[in-house]
Amino acid sequence: MTQEQPTVPDLNSPPFSRLFVLCGRQITAGALEQFFAPYGTVEQCHIVQDQATGQSKGIGFVKFAKTSQAARALKEADGKHIDPEPKPIKVEIASSTVESKPLDCLRLKVKCAAELDGEAVKTEFGKISAVNSVQLVPDKKSPGNNVAYLTFESFLDAALAYETAKPEHKAKFAKIKPRKVSLESQPQETRGFFRPMTRRRSSALLPPTKLTVLCSSTLTQNQIWRLFDIIPGLMNCSISHDGGSVSSATVTYNNTQSAKYAREKLHKFEYPIGEKIVVRDGTSSLPRTMSESSARSKEISEEPPMSRLFIICGKQITRDQLMKHFEADGSIEECVVITDRKTGQGKGVAYVKFTKTSSAARGLRKNGTIVEGDTRPIKVMISASYNRDKSSDPSADVNENHFLRLFAIVPSNRTENQLKEEFGSFGTVTQVRLVPDKKNEKQCAAYIKFTSFLETALAIENCNPQHKAKFCVPRNKLQQEREQQKTQVKAVEPTHRKRSHSPDRFPAQRSDTKLVVICSNQLNQDRLWRLFDISPGMKYCNIITANEINITATAVYSNREEAQRAVDKIHGLEYPIGERIIVRFEEEFKEEIISKDALSQLGPPKPLVSDMVPCVKKAFFICMPEAISVKLLTDAFCRFGDLIRVYIVPGKRHGYAEFASDIAANRAIQQLHGMHLGECRLKVLECAEYTGDSKRSRMEH
Repeated sequence: MTQEQPTVPDLNSPPFSRLFVLCGRQITAGALEQFFAPYGTVEQCHIVQDQATGQSKGIGFVKFAKTSQAARALKEADGKHIDPEPKPIKVEIASSTVESKPLDCLRLKVKCAAELDGEAVKTEFGKISAVNSVQLVPDKKSPGNNVAYLTFESFLDAALAYETAKPEHKAKFAKIKPRKVSLESQPQETRGFFRPMTRRRSSALLPPTKLTVLCSSTLTQNQIWRLFDIIPGLMNCSISHDGGSVSSATVTYNNTQSAKYAREKLHKFEYPIGEKIVVRDGTSSLPRTMSESSARSKEISEEPPMSRLFIICGKQITRDQLMKHFEADGSIEECVVITDRKTGQGKGVAYVKFTKTSSAARGLRKNGTIVEGDTRPIKVMISASYNRDKSSDPSADVNENHFLRLFAIVPSNRTENQLKEEFGSFGTVTQVRLVPDKKNEKQCAAYIKFTSFLETALAIENCNPQHKAKFCVPRNKLQQEREQQKTQVKAVEPTHRKRSHSPDRFPAQRSDTKLVVICSNQLNQDRLWRLFDISPGMKYCNIITANEINITATAVYSNREEAQRAVDKIHGLEYPIGERIIVRFEEEFKEEIISKDALSQLGPPKPLVSDMVPCVKKAFFICMPEAISVKLLTDAFCRFGDLIRVYIVPGKRHGYAEFASDIAANRAIQQLHGMHLGECRLKVLECAEYTGDSKRSRMEH
């Protein structure tokens, strides 16, 4: 008798019920299944293993019996820990079997009767989950019925609605179609990249164009999707993790021009901050090894300063040998062995990046030592910055003896002997010099010199944070950098001067639209410029104010349509990761400030009265020197209660406010007359009904 084969669950049924889990290499399939068991019935749990060694790659897949169970696990399990691995796990919807977009799981397609309108469908499904919007389309296959597309607040809401919908609804997840690009909404200078989707002579549309993206493994598919969706024409984006520090993604645009624009704007864009993504044609060959891809695509962060070592070693030295050789010096953040593209063999050059500068200083002591398994002594030196010209030598070292001094801010009542005693706990202090601060009399600048680079690094890392200690750049090097900057400024062509970030060269025109941006103080002028320059039509970007928490900036676009796209696509974007950007139109931002400041004295806003209630009295108002938005006017008049509506006469700067009671209308006229809302002054009068006289009575004012 033959044994029955165990049934293998269908990975695509129900949809979106399979999760991709990025976990540590110590996690087993049993531990993964036990961790996800509280969220629902786990049908299958799989850990990806290396074919040669049989070791875990730190990647797992979990298949649930229901979509809602997977949605709940996705919401609650992401970022948690699984013992014994201390690193938090990352959970996403698995895209290996069904190629889908992150937003597809928020939209359902259901069938409903033709007599039901959008509100009725929204009310019916709103009893199950939170519905954002409903779109009704006539059903061509079944006359008398409609097809409704429902968009939900979250994946879990959509999954619950999908599972509890009536059988006659035939609910299923619906894909979101890509938006078409309008040529009229693009500025003159970018129309070369976004030409209209014209048909060829063969009546076939232009083929989609794929791009290959190398990025940090910390990024999720939704984060990459949102970044590339700023550029019009995005069709699909799928990311794959291999357990290393670099992930690869495939991005598809509906035309070649959009893909070319994406390469120009997003190649080497810092996302997350400190790590740059690499964008290439889909046909370009990828690096063969992780070491090579890390060296070429991921530029290692320069923070903390001088924490990266440049090593000249034998060509047969591997990454594991170097990690073992330097692990006693401190925590290693990244180890990269440069390999040949064609042969895959080492070039005898490597980089070791530590989490602390003091660890790199200890690693310098291994200069001239021999790595286990080799016979030649290695040469170790502080690596030069990645931020250098391509023509310069990448192996140029930094002399550690030039960085024996630190700069610190100390109270003005501190003496040199006190500072020498305080910083003497970190090493031998040879010199202390105090310089008064011209801007702040209560503090001084202190220059403290040690006998070794390691002692200086330990002092910077362990001293009082209020000192804001940092390395002193040698004067000759600082002078060379300033001369290089002057030379580069002179060599810049006039066409590239827009990166100067100064709005003075761009006089505002009537068609220009200004946006107000509130973001993290980790962003500087150049990062903000590069981000908003991704959205077509930006003219300039400028920081207005900055404090210890956030930055307020403005971004100006050529017209309203381009600015609207920037608001739609960049507002809420995580940049830096974990902090979202706020992008608003300037007039909306001003209205919010006016509502909070000027109108707060009138009391809180009150709800409007239904249009079915008859109007008892009207208030006539004039905005001087020009009309303001109806939204702001409604916010002002509704604070007296019984307001029905506010409207402005088209093309004019005057309008009417309708009230359902005399008391509310009289209070509004009395308190709003002569009031300033920003740059607008209101003139509010009692509206006399027309009696046939040539003139109507007016209030004295």
